[in-house]
Amino acid sequence: MLVKYIVLTLLSLLLSQYMTAQQEEKQTLLSHKKKHNGFYIAPSMKFSAINGQTAFIPTIKGGWIINRSIVLGLSGSGLAPTIQHGNIVANQNVRPLMGYGGLLIEPIISSNRLVHISIPLVMGGGWVGYVEDWSDQDQVDNDNPIDEQTIWVATLGAMAELNVTRFFRLSTGISYRLTQEVDLINTDPNAFQNWNYEVTFKFGRF
Repeated sequence: MLVKYIVLTLLSLLLSQYMTAQQEEKQTLLSHKKKHNGFYIAPSMKFSAINGQTAFIPTIKGGWIINRSIVLGLSGSGLAPTIQHGNIVANQNVRPLMGYGGLLIEPIISSNRLVHISIPLVMGGGWVGYVEDWSDQDQVDNDNPIDEQTIWVATLGAMAELNVTRFFRLSTGISYRLTQEVDLINTDPNAFQNWNYEVTFKFGRF
């Protein structure tokens, strides 16, 4: 519950700064300022923790940049199969898997500044489950997971972004991954939700 309050407070503060920045740009009632549209596609590296172990979550996202102030797009993430658990199923090692994605909404504050802030929000769904650890056996049936579940997922973050060139931006920051409580064998209901620490490489027309 404390994490939810922290995330909501962070969102409120950042959105307040965003609205203030937008108001400062307005100088007349009827503005003739030319609108700008752009786009980006971005691979991202996220590091988190699942069931107490370090997790690597590669991500790809992209979207349409509207007037250099907000992005509408899509994002997709998948848990790299690097984690092993020996306490889920008796006498058997398993690997957790997870994939999720959804709609991306990303307000951007003062995007023309060398360093600025963005607030990415992703809302969607995904899948979590366990499969047999293929490193233990010659033949593993990963077409039939040991246990699995579809879930809803939402992530909210705060990113510091550096304008490297006209076509490339580097951003780093944190986000929180909020998931539906899972009902998997010998698994904490909130095992798949946690903080993400991420680095993102944006390529496009800004």
